[in-house]
Amino acid sequence: MDNDILQKLNNELEGKVQINISLKEYTTFKIGGPAQYLIEADTLDLLKKAYQFACQEGINLTVLGGGSNVLISDDGIKGLVIINRARVLKIAGEIVEVSSGYNLTKLVKETAQAGLAGLEFAAGIYGTVGGGVAGNAGAYGSDLSQVVTEIEVLDPSGEIKILKNENLKFGYRSSIFKDGDYQGIILRVWLKLWPDDAKKITELVNQRIAERMNKGQEDYPSAGCAFRNVPFAEVDLDALKNKGLDIDKFKEIKKIPAGYLLETLNLKGKQMGGAKVSDKHGNFIFNVGSATASDVVMLTSFIKQQVRDNFGIQLKEEIKYLGF
Repeated sequence: MDNDILQKLNNELEGKVQINISLKEYTTFKIGGPAQYLIEADTLDLLKKAYQFACQEGINLTVLGGGSNVLISDDGIKGLVIINRARVLKIAGEIVEVSSGYNLTKLVKETAQAGLAGLEFAAGIYGTVGGGVAGNAGAYGSDLSQVVTEIEVLDPSGEIKILKNENLKFGYRSSIFKDGDYQGIILRVWLKLWPDDAKKITELVNQRIAERMNKGQEDYPSAGCAFRNVPFAEVDLDALKNKGLDIDKFKEIKKIPAGYLLETLNLKGKQMGGAKVSDKHGNFIFNVGSATASDVVMLTSFIKQQVRDNFGIQLKEEIKYLGF
Protein backbone atom coordinates (compact mmCIF):
# COMPACT_ATOMS: atom_id res chain seq x y z
CA MET A 1 0.00 0.00 0.00
CA ASP A 2 1.40 3.40 -1.04
CA ASN A 3 0.59 5.66 1.90
CA ASP A 4 1.64 8.77 -0.02
CA ILE A 5 -0.91 8.05 -2.76
CA LEU A 6 -3.60 7.27 -0.19
CA GLN A 7 -2.92 10.54 1.63
CA LYS A 8 -3.02 12.48 -1.64
CA LEU A 9 -6.28 10.83 -2.61
CA ASN A 10 -7.93 11.57 0.71
CA ASN A 11 -6.65 15.15 0.77
CA GLU A 12 -8.16 15.74 -2.65
CA LEU A 13 -11.31 13.66 -2.27
CA GLU A 14 -12.78 14.78 1.03
CA GLY A 15 -11.29 11.89 3.02
CA LYS A 16 -13.72 9.44 1.43
CA VAL A 17 -11.21 6.96 -0.03
CA GLN A 18 -11.28 3.41 1.37
CA ILE A 19 -8.60 0.76 0.98
CA ASN A 20 -8.71 -2.97 0.16
CA ILE A 21 -12.49 -3.07 -0.17
CA SER A 22 -14.05 -6.22 -1.61
CA LEU A 23 -15.78 -5.50 -4.91
CA LYS A 24 -18.19 -8.44 -4.70
CA GLU A 25 -20.97 -6.31 -3.26
CA TYR A 26 -20.47 -3.68 -5.94
CA THR A 27 -21.28 -6.07 -8.78
CA THR A 28 -24.43 -7.92 -9.75
CA PHE A 29 -22.33 -11.09 -10.19
CA LYS A 30 -21.19 -10.95 -6.53
CA ILE A 31 -17.71 -11.94 -7.71
CA GLY A 32 -14.36 -10.18 -7.47
CA GLY A 33 -11.35 -9.37 -5.32
CA PRO A 34 -10.58 -6.10 -3.55
CA ALA A 35 -10.12 -2.59 -4.86
CA GLN A 36 -6.76 -1.15 -3.86
CA TYR A 37 -8.46 2.23 -3.39
CA LEU A 38 -12.20 2.88 -3.62
CA ILE A 39 -14.43 5.92 -3.50
CA GLU A 40 -18.19 6.20 -3.84
CA ALA A 41 -18.82 9.40 -5.78
CA ASP A 42 -22.33 10.51 -4.86
CA THR A 43 -22.21 13.84 -6.72
CA LEU A 44 -21.08 14.89 -10.17
CA ASP A 45 -18.51 17.21 -8.57
CA LEU A 46 -16.91 14.39 -6.61
CA LEU A 47 -17.04 12.13 -9.66
CA LYS A 48 -15.20 14.76 -11.71
CA LYS A 49 -12.66 15.41 -8.95
CA ALA A 50 -11.84 11.72 -8.53
CA TYR A 51 -11.51 11.14 -12.26
CA GLN A 52 -9.36 14.22 -12.89
CA PHE A 53 -7.07 13.57 -9.93
CA ALA A 54 -6.44 9.94 -10.92
CA CYS A 55 -5.65 11.03 -14.48
CA GLN A 56 -3.31 13.80 -13.35
CA GLU A 57 -1.44 11.52 -10.94
CA GLY A 58 -1.25 8.61 -13.38
CA ILE A 59 -3.19 6.31 -11.03
CA ASN A 60 -4.81 3.29 -12.68
CA LEU A 61 -8.52 4.09 -12.85
CA THR A 62 -11.69 1.98 -13.09
CA VAL A 63 -15.21 3.38 -13.02
CA LEU A 64 -18.17 1.21 -11.99
CA GLY A 65 -21.84 2.12 -12.05
CA GLY A 66 -24.36 -0.58 -11.19
CA GLY A 67 -21.71 -3.28 -11.51
CA SER A 68 -23.55 -5.24 -14.20
CA ASN A 69 -21.98 -6.66 -17.35
CA VAL A 70 -18.61 -6.91 -15.61
CA LEU A 71 -16.48 -9.73 -14.24
CA ILE A 72 -13.84 -8.64 -11.76
CA SER A 73 -10.69 -10.67 -11.28
CA ASP A 74 -10.30 -12.73 -8.11
CA ASP A 75 -7.14 -10.66 -7.51
CA GLY A 76 -9.17 -7.47 -7.55
CA ILE A 77 -8.29 -4.18 -9.23
CA LYS A 78 -5.16 -2.11 -8.71
CA GLY A 79 -5.41 1.66 -8.45
CA LEU A 80 -8.56 3.68 -7.82
CA VAL A 81 -12.05 2.29 -8.33
CA ILE A 82 -14.76 4.96 -8.56
CA ILE A 83 -18.31 3.84 -7.83
CA ASN A 84 -20.49 6.28 -9.76
CA ARG A 85 -23.42 7.21 -7.51
CA ALA A 86 -24.23 10.55 -9.21
CA ARG A 87 -28.02 10.42 -9.50
CA VAL A 88 -29.77 13.53 -10.81
CA LEU A 89 -32.86 13.53 -13.04
CA LYS A 90 -34.53 16.48 -14.74
CA ILE A 91 -37.54 16.19 -17.03
CA ALA A 92 -38.53 19.18 -19.18
CA GLY A 93 -41.30 18.32 -21.62
CA GLU A 94 -39.99 15.52 -23.84
CA ILE A 95 -36.34 16.14 -22.96
CA VAL A 96 -34.78 14.10 -20.14
CA GLU A 97 -31.46 15.09 -18.57
CA VAL A 98 -30.00 12.38 -16.35
CA SER A 99 -26.65 11.85 -14.65
CA SER A 100 -24.61 8.80 -15.58
CA GLY A 101 -24.93 7.06 -12.20
CA TYR A 102 -28.73 6.92 -12.34
CA ASN A 103 -30.21 3.41 -12.29
CA LEU A 104 -31.52 2.57 -15.76
CA THR A 105 -34.63 0.67 -14.67
CA LYS A 106 -35.50 3.43 -12.19
CA LEU A 107 -35.23 5.92 -15.05
CA VAL A 108 -37.61 3.77 -17.13
CA LYS A 109 -40.16 3.80 -14.31
CA GLU A 110 -39.80 7.55 -13.66
CA THR A 111 -40.27 8.49 -17.32
CA ALA A 112 -43.23 6.10 -17.63
CA GLN A 113 -44.93 7.78 -14.67
CA ALA A 114 -44.27 11.14 -16.33
CA GLY A 115 -46.14 9.93 -19.43
CA LEU A 116 -43.04 9.66 -21.62
CA ALA A 117 -42.53 6.66 -23.90
CA GLY A 118 -39.40 5.36 -25.58
CA LEU A 119 -37.55 3.51 -22.83
CA GLU A 120 -39.87 0.56 -22.26
CA PHE A 121 -37.36 -1.79 -23.87
CA ALA A 122 -34.90 -1.10 -21.04
CA ALA A 123 -37.23 -2.20 -18.23
CA GLY A 124 -35.37 -4.67 -16.05
CA ILE A 125 -31.97 -4.13 -17.65
CA TYR A 126 -29.26 -4.07 -15.03
CA GLY A 127 -26.95 -1.12 -14.50
CA THR A 128 -26.75 2.63 -14.81
CA VAL A 129 -27.44 5.12 -17.56
CA GLY A 130 -23.74 5.71 -18.19
CA GLY A 131 -23.00 2.03 -18.53
CA GLY A 132 -26.09 1.61 -20.69
CA VAL A 133 -24.91 4.30 -23.11
CA ALA A 134 -21.38 2.88 -23.24
CA GLY A 135 -22.73 -0.55 -24.18
CA ASN A 136 -25.75 0.74 -26.13
CA ALA A 137 -28.08 -1.32 -23.97
CA GLY A 138 -31.15 -2.63 -25.69
CA ALA A 139 -33.84 -5.27 -26.07
CA TYR A 140 -37.00 -5.98 -28.08
CA GLY A 141 -35.47 -4.43 -31.21
CA SER A 142 -34.72 -1.07 -29.57
CA ASP A 143 -31.69 0.41 -27.86
CA LEU A 144 -30.45 3.63 -26.32
CA SER A 145 -29.00 4.90 -29.59
CA GLN A 146 -32.59 5.59 -30.67
CA VAL A 147 -33.34 8.02 -27.83
CA VAL A 148 -29.98 9.54 -26.80
CA THR A 149 -29.47 12.97 -28.37
CA GLU A 150 -26.17 13.96 -26.73
CA ILE A 151 -23.96 13.30 -23.74
CA GLU A 152 -21.53 15.25 -21.59
CA VAL A 153 -18.10 13.71 -21.05
CA LEU A 154 -14.97 14.57 -19.10
CA ASP A 155 -11.74 13.58 -20.83
CA PRO A 156 -8.37 12.83 -19.15
CA SER A 157 -7.08 16.34 -19.87
CA GLY A 158 -9.87 17.78 -17.73
CA GLU A 159 -11.87 19.14 -20.66
CA ILE A 160 -15.65 18.76 -20.60
CA LYS A 161 -17.19 18.09 -24.00
CA ILE A 162 -20.65 17.57 -25.47
CA LEU A 163 -20.83 14.65 -27.91
CA LYS A 164 -23.81 14.34 -30.23
CA ASN A 165 -25.47 11.02 -31.01
CA GLU A 166 -23.70 10.78 -34.36
CA ASN A 167 -20.30 11.15 -32.64
CA LEU A 168 -20.85 8.12 -30.42
CA LYS A 169 -20.58 5.49 -33.18
CA PHE A 170 -23.37 3.42 -31.73
CA GLY A 171 -23.55 -0.16 -32.95
CA TYR A 172 -24.99 -3.42 -31.71
CA ARG A 173 -24.12 -3.33 -27.98
CA SER A 174 -21.24 -0.98 -28.73
CA SER A 175 -20.12 2.63 -28.83
CA ILE A 176 -16.87 4.58 -28.87
CA PHE A 177 -16.56 3.79 -25.17
CA LYS A 178 -16.90 0.01 -25.39
CA ASP A 179 -15.43 -0.99 -28.74
CA GLY A 180 -13.55 2.19 -29.60
CA ASP A 181 -10.54 3.79 -27.99
CA TYR A 182 -12.24 6.89 -26.62
CA GLN A 183 -10.87 7.91 -23.24
CA GLY A 184 -13.25 9.75 -20.98
CA ILE A 185 -16.06 9.41 -18.47
CA ILE A 186 -19.75 10.05 -19.12
CA LEU A 187 -21.21 12.69 -16.79
CA ARG A 188 -24.69 13.44 -18.11
CA VAL A 189 -27.01 12.14 -20.83
CA TRP A 190 -29.87 13.80 -22.69
CA LEU A 191 -32.75 11.75 -24.11
CA LYS A 192 -35.58 12.69 -26.45
CA LEU A 193 -38.73 10.73 -25.60
CA TRP A 194 -42.36 11.23 -26.63
CA PRO A 195 -45.66 11.65 -24.78
CA ASP A 196 -48.10 8.79 -24.32
CA ASP A 197 -50.56 7.49 -21.75
CA ALA A 198 -48.72 6.95 -18.45
CA LYS A 199 -50.87 3.98 -17.45
CA LYS A 200 -50.29 2.22 -20.78
CA ILE A 201 -46.53 2.80 -20.64
CA THR A 202 -46.30 1.59 -17.03
CA GLU A 203 -48.23 -1.58 -17.88
CA LEU A 204 -45.76 -2.36 -20.67
CA VAL A 205 -42.81 -1.64 -18.38
CA ASN A 206 -44.17 -4.03 -15.76
CA GLN A 207 -44.77 -6.64 -18.47
CA ARG A 208 -41.16 -6.36 -19.64
CA ILE A 209 -39.85 -6.76 -16.09
CA ALA A 210 -42.08 -9.81 -15.55
CA GLU A 211 -40.81 -11.37 -18.79
CA ARG A 212 -37.22 -11.00 -17.60
CA MET A 213 -38.08 -12.58 -14.26
CA ASN A 214 -39.79 -15.49 -16.04
CA LYS A 215 -36.53 -16.13 -17.88
CA GLY A 216 -34.91 -16.68 -14.50
CA GLN A 217 -32.78 -13.56 -14.59
CA GLU A 218 -33.22 -13.05 -10.86
CA ASP A 219 -32.73 -16.66 -9.74
CA TYR A 220 -29.05 -16.16 -8.81
CA PRO A 221 -26.47 -13.38 -9.11
CA SER A 222 -25.38 -12.79 -12.70
CA ALA A 223 -23.89 -10.06 -14.85
CA GLY A 224 -26.84 -10.01 -17.24
CA CYS A 225 -26.64 -11.58 -20.68
CA ALA A 226 -23.30 -13.33 -21.06
CA PHE A 227 -22.92 -13.13 -24.86
CA ARG A 228 -23.95 -10.82 -27.66
CA ASN A 229 -26.46 -12.16 -30.15
CA VAL A 230 -25.01 -12.92 -33.56
CA PRO A 231 -25.96 -10.59 -36.46
CA PHE A 232 -26.99 -12.38 -39.66
CA ALA A 233 -24.45 -10.29 -41.58
CA GLU A 234 -21.56 -11.91 -39.69
CA VAL A 235 -22.32 -15.55 -40.50
CA ASP A 236 -23.05 -17.93 -43.39
CA LEU A 237 -26.77 -18.52 -42.93
CA ASP A 238 -27.01 -21.35 -45.45
CA ALA A 239 -24.18 -23.22 -43.76
CA LEU A 240 -25.87 -22.86 -40.40
CA LYS A 241 -29.19 -24.13 -41.81
CA ASN A 242 -27.31 -27.16 -43.12
CA LYS A 243 -26.11 -27.75 -39.56
CA GLY A 244 -29.72 -27.97 -38.42
CA LEU A 245 -30.26 -24.47 -37.03
CA ASP A 246 -33.70 -22.94 -37.57
CA ILE A 247 -32.48 -19.53 -38.69
CA ASP A 248 -35.68 -18.39 -40.37
CA LYS A 249 -37.51 -17.83 -37.10
CA PHE A 250 -35.08 -15.00 -36.32
CA LYS A 251 -35.35 -13.22 -39.67
CA GLU A 252 -37.36 -10.36 -38.17
CA ILE A 253 -34.61 -9.40 -35.71
CA LYS A 254 -31.81 -10.49 -38.10
CA LYS A 255 -29.78 -11.88 -35.22
CA ILE A 256 -29.27 -15.39 -33.88
CA PRO A 257 -29.81 -15.31 -30.11
CA ALA A 258 -26.76 -16.59 -28.27
CA GLY A 259 -29.08 -18.38 -25.86
CA TYR A 260 -30.56 -20.37 -28.75
CA LEU A 261 -27.10 -21.61 -29.76
CA LEU A 262 -26.34 -22.75 -26.21
CA GLU A 263 -29.73 -24.40 -25.83
CA THR A 264 -29.27 -26.24 -29.15
CA LEU A 265 -26.00 -27.65 -27.78
CA ASN A 266 -27.72 -28.71 -24.53
CA LEU A 267 -25.55 -26.35 -22.50
CA LYS A 268 -28.32 -25.12 -20.23
CA GLY A 269 -27.40 -26.25 -16.72
CA LYS A 270 -23.70 -26.71 -17.57
CA GLN A 271 -21.67 -25.96 -14.45
CA MET A 272 -18.02 -25.41 -13.59
CA GLY A 273 -17.25 -24.69 -9.96
CA GLY A 274 -19.81 -22.18 -8.73
CA ALA A 275 -20.61 -20.86 -12.21
CA LYS A 276 -23.60 -22.33 -14.03
CA VAL A 277 -25.55 -21.69 -17.22
CA SER A 278 -29.17 -21.01 -16.35
CA ASP A 279 -31.57 -23.93 -16.61
CA LYS A 280 -34.20 -21.54 -18.02
CA HIS A 281 -32.28 -19.33 -20.45
CA GLY A 282 -29.04 -20.20 -22.20
CA ASN A 283 -27.58 -16.68 -22.17
CA PHE A 284 -27.33 -16.25 -18.42
CA ILE A 285 -24.40 -17.48 -16.36
CA PHE A 286 -25.17 -17.60 -12.65
CA ASN A 287 -23.10 -17.51 -9.52
CA VAL A 288 -24.82 -20.42 -7.78
CA GLY A 289 -22.51 -20.64 -4.79
CA SER A 290 -19.26 -18.80 -4.12
CA ALA A 291 -18.28 -18.77 -7.79
CA THR A 292 -14.88 -17.33 -8.58
CA ALA A 293 -13.96 -15.27 -11.61
CA SER A 294 -11.84 -18.22 -12.71
CA ASP A 295 -14.94 -20.45 -12.67
CA VAL A 296 -16.76 -18.01 -14.95
CA VAL A 297 -13.79 -17.67 -17.31
CA MET A 298 -13.47 -21.45 -17.63
CA LEU A 299 -17.19 -21.91 -18.28
CA THR A 300 -17.25 -19.04 -20.77
CA SER A 301 -14.23 -20.44 -22.62
CA PHE A 302 -15.83 -23.89 -22.79
CA ILE A 303 -19.08 -22.45 -24.19
CA LYS A 304 -17.26 -20.43 -26.84
CA GLN A 305 -15.27 -23.48 -27.87
CA GLN A 306 -18.41 -25.61 -28.20
CA VAL A 307 -20.22 -23.00 -30.30
CA ARG A 308 -17.14 -22.45 -32.46
CA ASP A 309 -16.52 -26.17 -33.00
CA ASN A 310 -20.14 -26.98 -33.82
CA PHE A 311 -21.28 -23.91 -35.74
CA GLY A 312 -18.14 -21.99 -36.71
CA ILE A 313 -19.38 -18.96 -34.75
CA GLN A 314 -17.08 -16.96 -32.49
CA LEU A 315 -19.28 -15.68 -29.69
CA LYS A 316 -18.46 -12.29 -28.20
CA GLU A 317 -18.96 -11.60 -24.52
CA GLU A 318 -21.27 -8.84 -23.37
CA ILE A 319 -19.41 -9.07 -20.07
CA LYS A 320 -16.33 -6.86 -19.68
CA TYR A 321 -13.36 -8.35 -17.82
CA LEU A 322 -11.71 -6.06 -15.25
CA GLY A 323 -8.45 -6.56 -13.39
CA PHE A 324 -7.25 -9.52 -15.45
